Amino acid sequence: MAEEVRPDVSLSQGELPAGNARDRHVLLSSKMLSGPANLFSLMCLGSRIKTLISCVLLGVFLTFAVSWRLAKSAHGKTCPPGILHRIVSLAPSNTELIYAIGAQDKLVGVSTMCDYPAAAKLKEKVGSFISINLERLCRLAPEAIFLVSGQEALASILKKQGFAVYILNNEKLASIPDNIRLLGALTGCEGKAAQLAGDFRQAMEELTGITGSTAERPRVFFCVWPSPLLTAGAGSFLDGAVTVAGGINIASDLKSSYPHFNEERLLLLHPDVVIMPPEARGQSFWHQAPWTNLAAVKNDRLYFLPCQVNDSLSRPTVRVLDGLWWLAARLHPELSGRLERWHARVAYRLLADNESRRECAGGWRR
Repeated sequence: MAEEVRPDVSLSQGELPAGNARDRHVLLSSKMLSGPANLFSLMCLGSRIKTLISCVLLGVFLTFAVSWRLAKSAHGKTCPPGILHRIVSLAPSNTELIYAIGAQDKLVGVSTMCDYPAAAKLKEKVGSFISINLERLCRLAPEAIFLVSGQEALASILKKQGFAVYILNNEKLASIPDNIRLLGALTGCEGKAAQLAGDFRQAMEELTGITGSTAERPRVFFCVWPSPLLTAGAGSFLDGAVTVAGGINIASDLKSSYPHFNEERLLLLHPDVVIMPPEARGQSFWHQAPWTNLAAVKNDRLYFLPCQVNDSLSRPTVRVLDGLWWLAARLHPELSGRLERWHARVAYRLLADNESRRECAGGWRR
């Protein structure tokens, strides 16, 4: 069963064009030598043929070398070069990026967590973020499976079954355009991916310029989960999101992505702003000590992310720009005018689909 879907990761594919060229060279040489010919002309012709073949081989080598290097860039996993036509995504952010570059027709399976865009819900489900239905996956016979940081255990299982696996780094905001370009190169959507990645970088630079124009840097506690209390550490892209939005993450000294955080330390660090997940809405804990002693609560600067379907800030995709606007506007209300104008440009330049536009006008304004 594993052999049926196992991609050929040997170097034979890269050697085939060279082998064919050598065969043609031998064939041509044998034909020339079979009849009477001027020895000098034959030597010159042979030299030209060798030069031509060398150029062809060099071009083939460079083409495959670039493809091979690009394929290995996803956490060093070597996968076969060439355009992929049947892929599976087991991470919501990967699925969203695949749709963003227009490669959704090549997506044959997703995880149960892949809920955006709405069309992704109609794709065949082959597992969750941490588990996989191998029988269903083998039936789909994907050429490659895309995972993200944090799914290494699942990647190990898939590799043992013979599947080609790409693990995309999603721990930094800067990884988003890199992942867009990688997916575009692997699926044959380089043009749209390059444009999208470039626009994303430009939008990030513009936002950094706006939030960097003020010396004020509010201290932020980003609550990922209320009980047990989890926050965003330096290993999470949310740490970068707080920085780009013009704040200081009070948990940035913690190296792991989503570390535990105790309430005593929270009170000691005294954040100016607290960001809470939607699951904490309606709960009573933040109406009690030590939460009520925080400056953020006293000054009414405790904010809730919208429901999961509208929470683009917690997902490292192009839509994170929408969430960054929301966060920056709460950290810097004095910049609201410039941020609104930036967001309007971004919404129609990068979030051009109707589904994203509805979210810009809806979920984040609650």
